[in-house]
Amino acid sequence: MENTNTFTNQNLFHTQVLTSILKEGAVPPAHQQILQDWAKNIAELNKQDKTAQHAAFLQKILVDILGYQPESTGSAYTLKDMKTLDSYFDAALGQFEKNKNRMVTLVKLMGPTSSSLDVVSGDEKLSLVQLARQHAEEMPEREFFLLSNLDEVRLYSLMHKRTTYERFSLVKMAEDATEYQRFYTLLNAENMLSGKIAQWLHDSVTTGLQDKLMRKHPTLKDVYGPIQPGPAISINDAFVIDQKTYSQLEKEDPKSKEILQAFYPGDSLKRWHSGTRLHWLIYTPKGKVDIDAYPAVKKYLEQFKETLEKREGDQKWYELDHTENTDIPTTTDFRMGIGRIQSEPGFVIGEKLAQYGNESHTISNADYYLFGLLNSTALSKLITTLARQTDDGKYELQAHHVESLPIPDADGLSRGRVGQIAQFCMEKAQDRRDCILHFQGMTAFNLSPEKLGAKLSDRLLNWFELDFDTFRREIISSFGVDIPANDLPTWVAYFEQEKTNIDDFNFVLDRYTGEMDQFIYDAFGLDEDDIALIEQR
Repeated sequence: MENTNTFTNQNLFHTQVLTSILKEGAVPPAHQQILQDWAKNIAELNKQDKTAQHAAFLQKILVDILGYQPESTGSAYTLKDMKTLDSYFDAALGQFEKNKNRMVTLVKLMGPTSSSLDVVSGDEKLSLVQLARQHAEEMPEREFFLLSNLDEVRLYSLMHKRTTYERFSLVKMAEDATEYQRFYTLLNAENMLSGKIAQWLHDSVTTGLQDKLMRKHPTLKDVYGPIQPGPAISINDAFVIDQKTYSQLEKEDPKSKEILQAFYPGDSLKRWHSGTRLHWLIYTPKGKVDIDAYPAVKKYLEQFKETLEKREGDQKWYELDHTENTDIPTTTDFRMGIGRIQSEPGFVIGEKLAQYGNESHTISNADYYLFGLLNSTALSKLITTLARQTDDGKYELQAHHVESLPIPDADGLSRGRVGQIAQFCMEKAQDRRDCILHFQGMTAFNLSPEKLGAKLSDRLLNWFELDFDTFRREIISSFGVDIPANDLPTWVAYFEQEKTNIDDFNFVLDRYTGEMDQFIYDAFGLDEDDIALIEQR
């Protein structure tokens, strides 16, 4: 069912959300009779004093139609009459009992139908709506406020600062089932007090933000071309080598580095960096490399030849699987990898001549502006609405999710600054990663009986989140030994210094990421409410 509100204000609820929740149906006879009587008698009601108007609206509209329970019904009720409390508001909708006082929606009657809710009055030069919002914001635990002049009813949200609202006409809905269904669905007691309406509003704002981000902008695929899957290779593959082996092969034959490319497993990709130390891929796509031209690499691979020859397919024993249509990148290519499964969306890494594992997507024709965009808070938020959420709370990004991401245009200065910040953040994030990994190595080598072969617990891997006493207890729990007493002062100083270094890295990254985000918000034309929604945690 479509939102039939023809007013020019932006509706509080997104049409797409309303379509999913509103149902066709006639007005129940009892409710229709109340509304018809209301429309018939509204002229007479306008002549009565505010006390009579107040009583009629609360009983006929809030109680008889919307199902709220007044205080007279018992110790637990959902409609509090606030006129007796000397309040600006006439009533509150919520959950009220002896030890509970939860207000969800505040209600204010603004006079007869001839009164405009937008008229400016008083010395403060505020409209009735602005004045009501000002008073509502001073009240604790409230989500909405409701204004009415006996015919027009408006629902405003206090969860964001927009002046948009959902409007209803009591006179109109007496003969209009669509108007009634929208009114009843969005204001009845069950939906309001269960949190459904708040959730529908959140869905509406999120959908509206997605519309705003996606509209008018070319997609990533339009600007940078289609993305490619990473090669079907894991970190334990014969073609993946560590830094020590890389150095050895380069020493034996400097030409080896022509086919050795930085390699990052898809599940290691983090925001700005890889979560692991650098590995290298022996990059020999099918039909592209003469292995005899690289004797050191050939000699290294020969130890795996028997196993490699047993693979399915017609590739040669030294060639990678499933790389028929792959070219060797040039040194000018800026390649980016995006993890397919991510605990937090928007994590990417950029490297020249890099390869990313099969749990990732690769963009070959990239630049630092794109690198900054994909690491921005705005696109991270958008990805959460596009990607499928897995059972364990992670996000699964298919190729079409990434290709459909919007790429806003920006002036040359802004593009340059975003790219500059992105490159800086990558370098700082890598320094932070190296600091974390180095401390992990020092912990294993100096405190574990197994030295560097020790497997660290999750808490020790995330040592920078602990205080020293907790770190020490975890050492005892994991390794069965305590830090030697003579070494304690040194370890305390070392631990605190490295934690300070991590805090410093985080401070710098937060500062510069915030600056970059502002450029991107401007490029998308976002307002305060959009930004507040994006930055919610």
